[in-house]
Amino acid sequence: MLNVLAERVPALRTDFTPEEVVLGKALTALKEKGVRALPRPRDVDGTFAIPEKAHPYLQRMRLDAPRGVKERLLHRILVYALAAVDAI
Repeated sequence: MLNVLAERVPALRTDFTPEEVVLGKALTALKEKGVRALPRPRDVDGTFAIPEKAHPYLQRMRLDAPRGVKERLLHRILVYALAAVDAI
């Protein structure tokens, strides 16, 4: 329905890919929750498997093969944010 509406109303069109739109929503929601809402690294690390649905988003953010502690943490936080907005 939104696609039909976007064809009729040019203001609803976007240059963002569908993955980028979802990432924007997830990261905005994460920002609004603030630092206190983030899970602790020790709570997130290894507590859940990464769903297949998350891989396109992780690839877009170049976090599909994290190297180092910082990227592994960002990888987990992104999955957390995507799950928080029911994207995965």
